Amino acid sequence: MQMKKPTVTVILDKRRKKDNDLYPVKIRVSMTREDNRSYSTGIDLSEDEFEKSFERNPKYRYKDIRNSIDSVVKKAEGIIEGLMPFFNYDSFKNKFNQNYEEPQSYEKSTLLFVYNELAGEMKLREQLGNLSIYKQSVNSILDFASKKNLYFEEITPSFLVKYEKWMRELGKQTNSVGINTRTLRAMFNYARKKKKYIPMECYPFDNYIPPYERKPKDFLTPSEIRLLNEYKSQSIERMTARDYWLVCYFCNGAYLSDIANFRFKNIQGDFIVFYREKTKNTLREYRPYIKIYLTKDLKEFIKKIGNQNRAPENFIFPLRDPRASQEENWNKLRSLNSNMSKLIRKIMKELGIEKKISMRKSRHSLANSLKNSGASTEFIQETLGHADKQTTENYLSEFEDDLRASIFEKVVSLKRQA
Repeated sequence: MQMKKPTVTVILDKRRKKDNDLYPVKIRVSMTREDNRSYSTGIDLSEDEFEKSFERNPKYRYKDIRNSIDSVVKKAEGIIEGLMPFFNYDSFKNKFNQNYEEPQSYEKSTLLFVYNELAGEMKLREQLGNLSIYKQSVNSILDFASKKNLYFEEITPSFLVKYEKWMRELGKQTNSVGINTRTLRAMFNYARKKKKYIPMECYPFDNYIPPYERKPKDFLTPSEIRLLNEYKSQSIERMTARDYWLVCYFCNGAYLSDIANFRFKNIQGDFIVFYREKTKNTLREYRPYIKIYLTKDLKEFIKKIGNQNRAPENFIFPLRDPRASQEENWNKLRSLNSNMSKLIRKIMKELGIEKKISMRKSRHSLANSLKNSGASTEFIQETLGHADKQTTENYLSEFEDDLRASIFEKVVSLKRQA
């Protein structure tokens, strides 16, 4: 009697979920209904994914999954054909394992997979600030979706509209929504550039624009900066915060993370010459250096709070630990910046200045002072270290209302004198 050729079917083994909350997809090779064996395809799916992959005309990712499963079935059927008419399960298992090729990892088309890959690159480039923003945004989106395996094709314009509504119901401001959705857009672009499994038609940002709201920037006027300079306190912490705010102001509005990198070798004559920390990875072809004039005030602050050992490789300001890792120093600076900003706000309250001033507002304050002094946009651009003039113009436009108010006050005053 001639042996009947075994059949191959595809099953989703739902006896238990794997650690990834998915079920393994297997092929079942059957001699008879009772006599059969199951073999792994290496693919894990949810029940919904399995059903969509076996629809009559699966689309997008489901079509790719179906093709991958079909290729495994085809190989199994080829092995069976080669073993006939003396088929046995042991021989099939050996040949199946030898000929088996790892299928495509559909995990690569998930938000979490791309984030992890991108995070690794950011760590290598020491972009720890950006990494923190991306981590926060991804966690927020996955929290909204209530799932770990969120595929890019599931993120549609409708998904984004609902996500924005969800964030606003949580009390998030427009710019918080914008940061998260712009971060998501950047991840889409990264994944498409890297040729991950994201179909070109699955790009939601042609029909959804991340929100943005320009708010007036708080800054200190020259007279308010003089008040801060004259401020005295018995609190060492408050005086230290004041000193570093003024140092940032005198250093062309540099951030704390910038001045933390200043070394004595950066002092060239009457200037400190440096590259901004923020642009070290984004501006490659043209990365403008910044020259800070060593004013009498800045020299006094360096003498007061700077390192006493002026060896060329030593940091000017004792903000970094040379023995610590880049990540440890970044966390330390982030904490310092936050704590000093809180102390600055307390000082503002003492001085009767009703503005939300942080360490970074020294940059806005300098830009405003330069603009109101009549400095050209080109000079301000060079001072702040902007590669693009448009960036400077956008930056300065935030101070126009204050300038208009000042001009009109003068006009009214002249009329009164008349």
